[in-house]
Amino acid sequence: LAMLYRHRDTFKNGLWRQELLFVLMFAAALFWKFSFPNIDAHAEQLTDLAFITSYMSGVSLPPPDYWLPQLRLDFYYSFQQYGAALLGRILGLTPGYAMNLAAAILLSLLGSLAWFVAGRYRAPRWSRLLLVYAIMLGGTGIAPFTHFILDTSKSAGDRAYTATTHIWSNVRFAGMFDAQLQDNQLTRALFAQAATATQTRPALPARDLPLETISYLTFQGEYHAPQGGWLLLFLALACLALLEAPKLATTHGRVPDDNTTARAPQAVLAATLPLTLITNTWVFPLHAALLLGWVIHRYTRKAPPDWPALLIGGGGALLLAYPFISQFAMQALVTPIRWVTPVDHTPFNRYLTIHWPALLLLALAALRMRRQRYTLLLVTLFAGLLLGSELFYADDPMGEQYNRFNSTLKWWSWIYPAILLGLGSILLGAGRGWRWATAAVLLLVSTLSIDMAAYWYYADKSAMGRLTGHHWLTRDQVDKQILGWLTAAPP
Repeated sequence: LAMLYRHRDTFKNGLWRQELLFVLMFAAALFWKFSFPNIDAHAEQLTDLAFITSYMSGVSLPPPDYWLPQLRLDFYYSFQQYGAALLGRILGLTPGYAMNLAAAILLSLLGSLAWFVAGRYRAPRWSRLLLVYAIMLGGTGIAPFTHFILDTSKSAGDRAYTATTHIWSNVRFAGMFDAQLQDNQLTRALFAQAATATQTRPALPARDLPLETISYLTFQGEYHAPQGGWLLLFLALACLALLEAPKLATTHGRVPDDNTTARAPQAVLAATLPLTLITNTWVFPLHAALLLGWVIHRYTRKAPPDWPALLIGGGGALLLAYPFISQFAMQALVTPIRWVTPVDHTPFNRYLTIHWPALLLLALAALRMRRQRYTLLLVTLFAGLLLGSELFYADDPMGEQYNRFNSTLKWWSWIYPAILLGLGSILLGAGRGWRWATAAVLLLVSTLSIDMAAYWYYADKSAMGRLTGHHWLTRDQVDKQILGWLTAAPP
């Protein structure tokens, strides 16, 4: 409140719109968490809760691991969970309550950053809302087709399960839900070639190639590493928009405030890179490529970046994170980067079905960029990363059908929203024709929100309002007494 009062003139002149979007996003995210607050065995929920609980002890880091009490918690991506634990300690919340509240805050940060980025490129208000809606509630390229191609006969009568199937198929289509297609003319036309190919090699299972979205992790109720990676990505794109949007806007006859040499956004931009190491380590090389590409772009413009600001931001964040990094750096698994073998490549029809929104935005931006070097940078960078994700993979202990599982899970899930926000914002502000073409892509992607709404309407909400997250357990009186005794007992 003191900060808002100090900058009250800026607030009155338009900053309130950014804060209003944040508040509205927080209300929507909190409403979802209020409806589905349980923290149970779904996905990574209990893992995230265990991290938060261990950090809330308040002892010197690394703290004792409450899951493995003879060890210390030095897991490599737990900075995001540390933030939730700090929130819980400050507000005096239980770990489950802190996790649910932190998840709502993180989602509202993502939405408000997306709104800001689109605003820097002078996108009309309705198109900015559509962009935020598509990013927060939209799916992948399969979203418009799931109702026509998936066989949901097993869930007949259970509409919540049907909605769940559609939401899951958006992120796990290639190698999982592409085996649950209806036998009709559309599916035979789109996927017959891949089906024939697998019949000739029946011993080789289909490769499981996931792409997670913000809406999917919201549906899962997770508070996991990819969400923190998205926050750092959106923050970096916001800094880049602040630094580069004035250059783009002049091509439309408008000259907004010039922040191209501002030091603060450059320092924040540099700080996001080392933070990926302790938030979502898998995307560090992608995030580094984004920042390196921007540095090269500034030199081609003969407007070098402010290196003292970059060193202060990046070096300061790295220095503060080093004590944490040093705890796991010596015990990290060796995951060499290898070529993707022919058998592990994504079948072309699956690849096109999943990625067509990103590919179409890349094509539109490539046609639109003309002499705009920053747009050229983003097109070249994102296209290169998308191609690279199909040529290389990180060779972790998983194998066979899961050989590329972690690589696509982490890399595709970063590249896809980066293209939607980074290029979608520019196209929405580029002119009427480009705007309508981009809006059409975003509308089709947003069809997943129909399934999100159906799931909310039909799913069980018996735990509604119990943000501590343990109603699924404590509704049993015996379990409730056990948990109460454990809470009061010494560690």
